[in-house]
Amino acid sequence: SRPELLNKGSDADFRRLVHGLLGFLARHEAVREGHAARLGLAGIEYTVLISIAHLGVAGEVNVKTVADHLRVSGAFVTTVTRKLQALGLVSKTPGDVDRRRVLLTVTDKGYEMLAEAQRDLTPEQAAARLREASELHYLDRNPTPSSLPAADRRS
Repeated sequence: SRPELLNKGSDADFRRLVHGLLGFLARHEAVREGHAARLGLAGIEYTVLISIAHLGVAGEVNVKTVADHLRVSGAFVTTVTRKLQALGLVSKTPGDVDRRRVLLTVTDKGYEMLAEAQRDLTPEQAAARLREASELHYLDRNPTPSSLPAADRRS
């Protein structure tokens, strides 16, 4: 391990951080898939749709903007947005300055769909979904000294 990642000669804190981030990622994926399923979309389609909506607040959005934001290829974003366009959720228009650059916008239908996904979820349903999710995130949040590796136990 790198010295800057060590705490009292051990990388256990860093490993717990990484483990926690992986748990968070799994929960985030589950939430994304749940939202997408309610809309009849695949998870990545929902992610691209909501990314276009959020990025559009700051200005024009094109394939490269979304690809850079999601750290995927432009070809991948083009494929996903083609499906979203066919569903009437995204529109594509040539750019004003560079006609080769395609601008992406969420259509009224797309915004209505995103709003609908939030509209009918009651607090009880939200709580039930959280309970159904993996309990990994909640386990061992405050480990007892005996559950820590010997090198990490404080005397």
